[in-house]
Amino acid sequence: MPVRAVLFDLGNTLVAYYDGAEFPQVLRECLERCADVLGWPKAAARDEALFARAMALNAESPDYAVRPLDRRLNELFGLHGSVHASTLPLLCEAFLKPIFERARLDPEALSVLQSLRERDIKVGIVSNSPWGSSATLWRQELSRHGLLESVDAVVFCGDVGWRKPNPAPFNRALELLQVAPHDALFVGDDARWDLVGAQGAGLRPVLLRPLSAAPVDGAISIHRLSDVLDLVDPPIDREAAARPFYAEYAWAFDLLIDRPVSKECSAIVAWLVARGINIAFTPLGIVVALTFVGLPFVVRTVQPVLASMAPEFEEAAQTLGASRLQAFTRVVFPALLPALLTGFALSLAGLLVPFVVAYQAPDPEKLSAYECGFNAFDDARMKFDVRFYLVAILFIIFDLEMTFLFPWAIASSDLGLFGYWSMMVFLGVLTIGFIYEWRKGALEWD
Repeated sequence: MPVRAVLFDLGNTLVAYYDGAEFPQVLRECLERCADVLGWPKAAARDEALFARAMALNAESPDYAVRPLDRRLNELFGLHGSVHASTLPLLCEAFLKPIFERARLDPEALSVLQSLRERDIKVGIVSNSPWGSSATLWRQELSRHGLLESVDAVVFCGDVGWRKPNPAPFNRALELLQVAPHDALFVGDDARWDLVGAQGAGLRPVLLRPLSAAPVDGAISIHRLSDVLDLVDPPIDREAAARPFYAEYAWAFDLLIDRPVSKECSAIVAWLVARGINIAFTPLGIVVALTFVGLPFVVRTVQPVLASMAPEFEEAAQTLGASRLQAFTRVVFPALLPALLTGFALSLAGLLVPFVVAYQAPDPEKLSAYECGFNAFDDARMKFDVRFYLVAILFIIFDLEMTFLFPWAIASSDLGLFGYWSMMVFLGVLTIGFIYEWRKGALEWD
């Protein structure tokens, strides 16, 4: 099933902040910054009581309704004196500073988001925020990392009043992107919030997990952000990109792909890999492929010139009293140069012209993996539709009947009018049968 949108969690997915073991220390730093805003002096007993109270407040509502940060801070610091309403925004900013200072943007984040958008796949961020902190402050944080401009929609729990795994944040993001749940992936790192939440909203969950972590039932596991691109790309994209060149020089272009088709290239690639040389999808591979593709053209253009120059070559070598190498560089090579350039020009033209002339209108549906009408990523033990049998029979019937045209075309000049009109009657019957199955809906899958 084609993917039309990919939604990402923020914390520890696109940007690393802190893990569960680090949270107590992070919370202490957040409280210290808030105390500095209020001008409180250092007091060990009071700070420990404040921390214990904060840990008690570190719990979410059973129904996952958002408990805003400003209310928590007012409740927390209000025990030690009233907090003016104008001070609460400053406290919220101070509380988040230690968290923002720990931010480490995943090195692949921006490139993956850009690659997805280049594939016409919509991209969004759906994330909870610590202690229901302001979505406005978190959008500023996204902008600081270049993420806000790299996505099509952003939804924090504060935007909808509900935290993941409640489906409300997911539904809001899908609404903004105008994408159905079954056409979207959600990439996160926490099975509690991301897996359960995505499943509840109808999205396909993907968990970013370390290599050493065990797989989680109900989710696709990936180990780096760039693995997402493999989930949205058809598995044969690279080979499909090489298919336009699969003709007389297929074996040469086999060198460019990961899994060579021809035996010759399999042996060449295996020999190179054994020596630590990888040419698949590299500039070296392109040069090698173009060289092999160009050689037949060069040989065909150079052979006639060499054949006609054989006597002149010997005569020039004797006249100049030079070696055969000197005679070649002074006499033969200048004469061969136009033929060499012509050969390489023809080879390059054969490669480049299809890109210019051929009609290309790719879309996600065309580029998706096609497995006879079924989703390519499904259970291998699924039942096959009886319509496969019908389509196969119709294909065989018409395919075999078309083979009669080849011997008829070769011998048509000897068959006369009788042979000609016999084939016309045959084609007429074939056409009537085609129209009949068309009208009966045999060519329709649904």
